[in-house]
Amino acid sequence: KAPVSLMEGNNFTTQLGNAGAVKNFYVITRLGLAGSNTGKDLQGMNVNLSANYALGADIVDASQTAGWNSGLGFKPIGNGGASSNFSGTFDGLGHSITGLTINRPTADNIGLFGSARNATIKNITVANVSMNGKYNVGGLVGTTSYSTIDNAHTSGRVFGVTNVGGLIGFSLDTTVTNSDSTVDV
Repeated sequence: KAPVSLMEGNNFTTQLGNAGAVKNFYVITRLGLAGSNTGKDLQGMNVNLSANYALGADIVDASQTAGWNSGLGFKPIGNGGASSNFSGTFDGLGHSITGLTINRPTADNIGLFGSARNATIKNITVANVSMNGKYNVGGLVGTTSYSTIDNAHTSGRVFGVTNVGGLIGFSLDTTVTNSDSTVDV
């Protein structure tokens, strides 16, 4: 159950058995910058929402997101528009993201992942979050549908108007296993 640390880049694959399909992952090790569209850091994942990502190291400095975007903070990965749902796989490999801040009190679908559909999110801890949104606000995912969340953990504070949760704000046909939250909602 120890975290798996990897270097950044296209250097992680998985395969189920000898005949299963090979799944390629891009390994992320950095938070990135406000507005990043590189696809090579956490904030830059918005550029390719159907890709497979692995977190190769802890991100311990995410509190700097509080000052991003004129105080709005981190831009959630996937915002729930017609083609704007995260639909890939995100494997945290046992790592954590600490201090992530999103302050968008008039926006919906707020979380590290704003909206996920047909996605897999696993093996991640999002610690000491500060999330503020309107509808569908969660410490990990604002809105999720037809997805799988496994071994995910959150702590911190989440605030919203409707459909607010420590782990997930709103969920439809999503399987959640081995996960928990100690978030103040």
